[in-house]
Amino acid sequence: MNSSRPELLKHPANSYLYRQTLKWIDSDESTTLYRQTLKWIDSDESTTKKIRECIREVTGVDPYQDCKYRGRQFIKSRQLFFYFVRRYVGFTQYETGKLLDKDHATVVYAEKCVKKWNEIELNYKETFDTIERKIKSYENNCN
Repeated sequence: MNSSRPELLKHPANSYLYRQTLKWIDSDESTTLYRQTLKWIDSDESTTKKIRECIREVTGVDPYQDCKYRGRQFIKSRQLFFYFVRRYVGFTQYETGKLLDKDHATVVYAEKCVKKWNEIELNYKETFDTIERKIKSYENNCN
């Protein structure tokens, strides 16, 4: 057994449940459920949608637009989206990545890049601060 798994999953019966859960996660049924969840997340009243709109207003690029394209402005827009969703919505790296059909490693890398660009590039810092102010004002209006 893998020692990194929680103690509860080391028991053979629980290990079986763990494997079955992993199979379900990869099934069509879970994919459908996940897509329904994503539709709810992107509904009008969600913070995720507001973050998306703030980034689109400030950068001029929609993070959801052309997710396979690797142009610098698109990448930075997606990285900002991942960073702010993790910070303000509290999604896991996996959940955040799935919003744009990316894996958790992309989210980890995006968070590192946002912090690095924030320290290095003055224009990026201004963009970051503007987006953050807009998100905070939205949160204040909701509370």
